Amino acid sequence: MVGGAAMAQGQAPINMAWIRQLAVSSVVNKQAQLAAANGLPVELVNFNRGLDGLVALQRGDVVASNCLVGYAQFFIALTQGIELTMVAGACSRLNEIVISPKALAAADIDTKNLAYSGGEPWEVLRGKKVGTARGSYQEVMLRTFLKSHGMDIDTDINFVDVKTNADQALALQQGAVDAIVSVEPSAVQTRLDGYGILLDFGYDPADPVALNNLLLVRSDLIAERPDAVTELVRSHVEAIDTYTADRALWVKDTAEVTLFNTDTLTHLFNPESLGLDPRYWANVGIDWHLPREKVKELAANLYDVGYINADVVDKIDERIDYSFLEAASGKSVAELGG
Repeated sequence: MVGGAAMAQGQAPINMAWIRQLAVSSVVNKQAQLAAANGLPVELVNFNRGLDGLVALQRGDVVASNCLVGYAQFFIALTQGIELTMVAGACSRLNEIVISPKALAAADIDTKNLAYSGGEPWEVLRGKKVGTARGSYQEVMLRTFLKSHGMDIDTDINFVDVKTNADQALALQQGAVDAIVSVEPSAVQTRLDGYGILLDFGYDPADPVALNNLLLVRSDLIAERPDAVTELVRSHVEAIDTYTADRALWVKDTAEVTLFNTDTLTHLFNPESLGLDPRYWANVGIDWHLPREKVKELAANLYDVGYINADVVDKIDERIDYSFLEAASGKSVAELGG
């Protein structure tokens, strides 16, 4: 990472959207701390859903978003002419399809890894009540997972719109739904608390649908305050590099930000230290690279499954700005994924 010069004193704060109870919220909190130390105050504004953050961006209530308004909501913005620009990647994966152990045969449960061990997990969902938030990236992942196995979200399962992570976990615990698509670390917590079993992550880590979230800004912020965007990206890169190099610190800081306990977070961030198979636990990737072609593949996929109502692939190039990542990382556009 290339070091950044301190900003001039008296900078106006940047209002940035985030979600506090998320596995990667420590990255956003660290970014804000680093930016403030370098002269740019960042006010973090909490939302429970990416779509709510998108509305706030459209209104100008916030001018940036990190790890909240994801790629899926960004594509919605493109269909509606909302002027946003992608300036850095952030995180991938983060979602699990978690099912009640009551919906499974005991012989199909790996009790050590709290995971389904039977065949064709998508068939387990057929006819089941599956809860997640309508319009969320979890819905995107569920649609894609089902379609890739010849199933349809509207006809082969009973979709239940459950808005928040906490409500999804409660619905699973109380038996109001058979399964949920939940985000980390809430998903891991349901497993450790005994009322959830990992059915499937719903994607291969290399799949475009594994892309989850990013750092984006209102396009007018780039025109009006390019130095502020430079610092947002620089501090974002430093935050990710910090936690990539020190997973124990990542666990500690995430526990402080989210109030999830360190045991839950160690299962998620560093399962090998607990003697667990990471294939069933390690489900968070943080990376500031911005893979242009994979983003386009994801956009095409979301149009194909009906999540967005227009093909926006041709609009993506004009809404990626690599210049700030180039300055922060010292890498070329090609090295950054462009």
